[in-house]
Amino acid sequence: MPDKTLFKGAAKLYPKYRPAYPKQLIDIIKKYTHLNNRAKLLDIGCGPGHLTIPLSKHCRKVLAVDIDKDMLLEGKRQAKKAKVKNIKWLDSSAENLRLKSRNFDVVSFSNSLHLMNKKKVLRLVHKILAKDGYLIITTGHGWWNYKTGWQKYVVDVIKKHLGERRRAGKGFFQKLDHKYENLLPKFNFKVVLKKDVPIPKYTMTIEDITNYLYTTSFATKHLFKSKHKAFEKDLRNMLIKLNPKGKFVEKNYFTLIIAKKT
Repeated sequence: MPDKTLFKGAAKLYPKYRPAYPKQLIDIIKKYTHLNNRAKLLDIGCGPGHLTIPLSKHCRKVLAVDIDKDMLLEGKRQAKKAKVKNIKWLDSSAENLRLKSRNFDVVSFSNSLHLMNKKKVLRLVHKILAKDGYLIITTGHGWWNYKTGWQKYVVDVIKKHLGERRRAGKGFFQKLDHKYENLLPKFNFKVVLKKDVPIPKYTMTIEDITNYLYTTSFATKHLFKSKHKAFEKDLRNMLIKLNPKGKFVEKNYFTLIIAKKT
C-alpha cells in the first residue's frame, strides 16, 4: 500500500520552502514534447502543484493526482493564486488509477516516480498515453548523501535524532536499483533527453533550512514527534557555529528526463 505519511504536514510549507522549477526546465519540456493549447497533461504525484501549475499554462486540460489530500488542497489554493483554472485534482494512488487508454498527450512525475511501484505505473502510463505521447520525469537532489558542505552537518543532526538510516514516512528509503534511462526502454519508452538543469543559487536562513527539511520524506516534522523542538535547537546551534550570521548559500539542480512512447 502507498504510504500516505511520506509528506505528512508538509503541504503548506512546500510552496514557500521548496525551490521552484526554473524557467529553463519548463522551456525544455515545451520544446521536446507536445505541450500546446490543445494538449492534455497528467501529473502523477503532483503534490501542491509545484510542476503542475507551471506546465498547466501550456496545456488545454490537466489532471493532477496525489494520495495526500492536504497536498491537493494546497495545490488548489496555489492554482487559484496563480489564476489557473484548467486543472482537475484527483485523490488517488498512481497504482490505482483508472483512466482511458491513449487519453493524455503528456504524463509527468514531479520528483515522485521513485516513491511508486515503478513497473506497474510505467505499464499504466504507456497504456494511457496517446500515440507518440511523452513521459516527463524530474528528480531533485536532496542533502542526504552530501559528503562536504554545510548540508552534510545538517544531515548529521537529523541522524542524531532519527537514526543513521534514512527515513521515508513510516518506513525507510529504498535505494533505486536502476537508472531511469536503462529502465524506460524495457517499458517501451525511448529516452530523447536527459539533462541536469541548474537552480539559480539562493541564500537560506536557519528558518528556511528547518522548514525545507520539514518538506522532505526523511525529516518531516511528525517523524520527530514531541522532540521536534530539541531537533530545531540542535540544528540552530550547529548552523550558528558554522556561520554566526545564520545565512547559507544553496546551489542545486534538477535532473530532467523526457521519453517518448514507442
